Amino acid sequence: MTFPPAAPAPPLLVEVEAPTSAATVVTITGEIDMVSESQVCTVVTDVLRRSRPHRLVLDMSDVTFLDSSGVRALIQCRDRAEQLGARLEIHPAHEIVRQVLSICGIADLFLLQEQ
Repeated sequence: MTFPPAAPAPPLLVEVEAPTSAATVVTITGEIDMVSESQVCTVVTDVLRRSRPHRLVLDMSDVTFLDSSGVRALIQCRDRAEQLGARLEIHPAHEIVRQVLSICGIADLFLLQEQ
């Protein structure tokens, strides 16, 4: 039995909103996996270095997949934020994101809010 090739995963889209006094928001859309995790880390690190926010909010309401590489990327982003004096929050968090972080036992590392 043969199957047609799977459609390629949609590209990861990472957008940064203009920083405000309250927070800087990074919106992530798509899949965070071993292919795209470096893109997330690069953008978040760049935002932290350039704008030095007190709060960095990751809007992950449109993240459709998160694997262990993505989890590692989120932990690295959180650690980098802490080193630079910022608090990293994830909200709104897609159900997939909340489930994966809960299963890994690290949901408490992030201020998670539901969609």
